[in-house]
Amino acid sequence: MWCHRLSTVLRYTIIRLKGKMADNSNSEYSSATRRLHVIGRALSRNNFSPTLLVEPSDALIDEPLSVRVSGLQLHQKITLSAVLRGEGKEFASCAHYTADDAGCVDTAVQPSEGGSFNGIEPEGLLWAMTAQNTSSKRLLIKDVTRPYDVTISVHSDHMDLKSTQSPCNTSSVLDTTHVRRGYMRDGVQRIPVRKGRLRGTLFMPLGEGPYPAVLDMFGGTGGLFEFRAALLASRGFLTFALAYLLHDGLPRAFEELDFDYFLEAAEMLYEHPRAQPGGIGVIGSSFGAGLTNMLASFCDKVTAAVAINGVPVSPLRDQDINGQTVIGYIPSVEAAYDEQSVLYKDYDVLPIWRYGAKLLHLVSEDDKVVFVSSYRHLMAKVPQDKAHNIQTVFYPGAGHLLEPPYAPLCRESYVTGGTRVLWGGERKSHAVAQEDSWKRILDHFNTYLSKRSV
Repeated sequence: MWCHRLSTVLRYTIIRLKGKMADNSNSEYSSATRRLHVIGRALSRNNFSPTLLVEPSDALIDEPLSVRVSGLQLHQKITLSAVLRGEGKEFASCAHYTADDAGCVDTAVQPSEGGSFNGIEPEGLLWAMTAQNTSSKRLLIKDVTRPYDVTISVHSDHMDLKSTQSPCNTSSVLDTTHVRRGYMRDGVQRIPVRKGRLRGTLFMPLGEGPYPAVLDMFGGTGGLFEFRAALLASRGFLTFALAYLLHDGLPRAFEELDFDYFLEAAEMLYEHPRAQPGGIGVIGSSFGAGLTNMLASFCDKVTAAVAINGVPVSPLRDQDINGQTVIGYIPSVEAAYDEQSVLYKDYDVLPIWRYGAKLLHLVSEDDKVVFVSSYRHLMAKVPQDKAHNIQTVFYPGAGHLLEPPYAPLCRESYVTGGTRVLWGGERKSHAVAQEDSWKRILDHFNTYLSKRSV
């Protein structure tokens, strides 16, 4: 190790001497430089010891990752690889780098020259991962209490992803380390909910409260999704992950759903003794985004809402709500690929402005399930004098499944029943959208539910 440190010092000394020689031609400088070059080359050739430093070693999945390598030879070519394992899933990526004049690589300032991505992308090893088995292309965690393990390694020379994973190339590994990435901070409580017909999981943050409260709903594939709720709780929000389809005795078809179920969930969260008074937030994706818009329209307990890749039309069967008949449009996978059939031109937009809730609509422009043209068509029906509480952010190149930051893109997958669904998205654009949208989500709820940030 001392040889590596001395070698590094010598390299920086040489660089400084070169700078001085530009202004001073004294022979003592050139003589000293030659001697230092000889010593430095010998040390670098015989005693270099590559060291990989990845920080933080244990963190939430929305925290940036710093990856640095030191102790390399000058301008040495290396490959960095990352392998994520958990719940039988495996995702991997790699990137090519060349060490600088100090024998170092820092992904925050140096560009990848190939592999899974190109350019300066500090978190590229995470978001550029691809599934290494065909059965599970979406990084969808079920047990949020257990973090993922990510193995990051340094390999000599540039090599492709398959080569980095080959058992025959273990000798190429110069250093390796493990980090943990999770959704649930230590101290957050996970509380299963089975109250009346309500099903879901409540996540309670650290501390005594009261906390700003958020109701969290996902799309129409059914089941219970907890990862976003766990992450929101880790950021200080009392969050209720609500299941409503194909889970623990719940309905098995869209036609069986009724709006009263979602009103019950909102009321339960609003009345929770640890919920901050004044109103709750709602966040929903896809079908859940339609439900989010419904709650903003017909529940005065909602003061802030985030709808991700959904439209302001009821996704339920026709409902009688407070004496008003609300016409619904029940989506189908078949209709998702026929743009003309989902323009909703015969449907009225939901009155999402009615109770003054602050709405944030996040819209992916490469969404292959909910077309951006459908969203624009419907939002054009919102009265101009009612639109001031609605903010829309469009993301070019992003697909339907906007997850928290640094999650790999899932462009297509199979859902319940074996149906293949194309979600859309271009890898780099989707990664940018996920990082930006998560910051906006946290800011939106912190602004309109609480002044406190975590």
